[in-house]
Amino acid sequence: MNKLQKIGFDVTHESFKFIWDNTGGHPHLASALAFELANSWLNSHQYNLEQTLQESTSEFLKYYDNLIDILKEDSSLDKLLQILFGPLITVTKFDAEKFMRYGLIEPNSDGYYKVFSSHFEDYLRLVGRSIDLWPLWRDTERKLRSVITEIMEIEYGES
Repeated sequence: MNKLQKIGFDVTHESFKFIWDNTGGHPHLASALAFELANSWLNSHQYNLEQTLQESTSEFLKYYDNLIDILKEDSSLDKLLQILFGPLITVTKFDAEKFMRYGLIEPNSDGYYKVFSSHFEDYLRLVGRSIDLWPLWRDTERKLRSVITEIMEIEYGES
């Protein structure tokens, strides 16, 4: 932020909040966004926060893709998605604590967790949509059949 002030860019509460909400304070992301803000400011002495975010998107996506690759390597991606969006199937409290130590999530005011930035949350929602749900559906079907069988045996006796 100091570098932006050095070029005459007035870091307002609004611009600071926008940068923080979209980067979570992660240095690489904040630097990429600040770079685009500085370019816009130096070229025209004007800036549009949403436009600079759009111009930073490719750098953000590279960073996110690297994070996803790392999370996939140690089978943590599914657990992160469970913590953030549910359903909670294989995740434990220790998993949540690990992600908090990594700076990926933090608790919010209603007892759930939120990801470090709104921009990354949007990205994770897209990633979550591409996860294969068939194994979950198969397990759900098996358990439901088991419960129905058990209830039928109690109600009507074994066949």
